[in-house]
Amino acid sequence: MALPHKSGDHALVWNDGALQAPENFRLAADWAGEGGGDAVEIPDVYRGRLFGRNLSPAVSWSGLPADTAQLALVVQDPDTPMSGASTHLVALIDPSVVQRLADGDLSAGADVAGIVLGRGSLKSGWAGPLPPKGHGPHRYVFQAYALDRPLALRPGFRLAELRSVLGGGVLGRARLVGTHETR
Repeated sequence: MALPHKSGDHALVWNDGALQAPENFRLAADWAGEGGGDAVEIPDVYRGRLFGRNLSPAVSWSGLPADTAQLALVVQDPDTPMSGASTHLVALIDPSVVQRLADGDLSAGADVAGIVLGRGSLKSGWAGPLPPKGHGPHRYVFQAYALDRPLALRPGFRLAELRSVLGGGVLGRARLVGTHETR
């Protein structure tokens, strides 16, 4: 018997009315193929630690607004059996230092110049997909925000802290959606 889904789409940063901005740049990942999409399976190598390496995936962006000083990247699972959405990553990225993310750059302990890792629902850094067995596919929504100024958040910051300081400095946004299912 499958566990019930309690869709937390309303809790995605993407749907926060205060953070609406034009979708004016692009996120991409090798695992997503050309254009990504809602049905692209995230490979097992990026899974949570119990079954995989918990390696953060390579992600790239293109077409950032000209005045982008920093990127905020949030990855959430709105299909968790809890209420709301589970946060698998929060990070700030300086695009003048980091032009693309390699595998592992967002994993805990990576210490990559130009990246400040926050703390998601479970841990600091990347917490890979690990949906309950029999719960069906879960969506993992990679949400990026181009910011007009750097945010002064310390390592280990939480999503609530990020949301409270984003304010009106969002120049644009992009997202990429992948899925994963524990079989």
